[in-house]
Amino acid sequence: MRNNLLLLALLTLFTTTAFGQIQSAQGKLILTNGQELNGAITHFYDQPTEIILLTPDNTKRTLPPAEVAEIQLTDSRRFLLRDLNSERLVFQLLIGSEKMNLLKRETPSPLFYIAKDEQLHKLENNEESLLVNGKRYKKEDNRYIGIINVLMHDRLDLSEKIHKTKLREQDLTALVLAYTSGNVTYHYQPDAKLERKPYWVAYAQYSNHYRKEITTRLSYGYQAGAQYYFSSAGRNSLRFGLGYSNFTFEEANSKSYMLTIGYQYDFVKTSKMNAYLMATFLGFGYSKYHNLERNETQEASGAAIRIAPGIGFEYRSTEKLSMYAEVNELLVIDSLPKNYSLGIKYAFRR
Repeated sequence: MRNNLLLLALLTLFTTTAFGQIQSAQGKLILTNGQELNGAITHFYDQPTEIILLTPDNTKRTLPPAEVAEIQLTDSRRFLLRDLNSERLVFQLLIGSEKMNLLKRETPSPLFYIAKDEQLHKLENNEESLLVNGKRYKKEDNRYIGIINVLMHDRLDLSEKIHKTKLREQDLTALVLAYTSGNVTYHYQPDAKLERKPYWVAYAQYSNHYRKEITTRLSYGYQAGAQYYFSSAGRNSLRFGLGYSNFTFEEANSKSYMLTIGYQYDFVKTSKMNAYLMATFLGFGYSKYHNLERNETQEASGAAIRIAPGIGFEYRSTEKLSMYAEVNELLVIDSLPKNYSLGIKYAFRR
């Protein structure tokens, strides 16, 4: 029961914290009173409770979102803070013009808005269920098409283009550029190569291995390896590890050497910590099994596909150095939380 509650708590953590991402970058804040402040900015990507500014003289200022109108980063990204349904939210500006603005909210699935005449209009595409001849079908209502038609009612020549527009960034950007005839004050054009900035992380860890009623004494493992992040601001990475494990059973000992490949997804990513899910899915190695009663030894080598999910927490003490703890083997409920790992990481990035 206790282990089930632990797993439930971990799943609750995942579902309640996967919606915010904290960014830390150089830029400036434009306050609602017109004042401009320069420095390193940290904020929740979607719904901030506070915005932190570290000025060039290392003075830390914490501002409530209500005092901030816009965030401008040196990498050309701009964010507007607006009130929506009694909440102060952050919207990334994609197209800025006198006629209308195209905005995006960075939730797990991006949400798009058009701002016109000081009003925010959410572009929705809801799924509806239809019953036809006794069979139920799911269909998207394409409600955003009707919303765009109303907002662009003065451009009948765009009617065909509107109806062909998909609810994705590149299509909406092209449509708003056509509506404004290219007369925009801002157009976000990401430099994919600059944004990607992949990097490597070296890691080393100790693991405690446990199987209820199978392992009789201390069973443990060591692993060192490299982790590859596809993007400095991304959440996805691959792990390549070389490890040694020692299992002690009632009648036998087992030692193994493995090269493993795993995947990690950071569902919470801040300037100081990550919370993540990971899974080892492929291994190549050698194992040696010694039966104590018969004094026999068996050896085996080869590759194996195995899904071994886990959940972890990483804390950065410096920009490059971090410590982490993981709960492994989430599918083996009666062995939680005794399957765990403790480790250290060093990031090779600028």
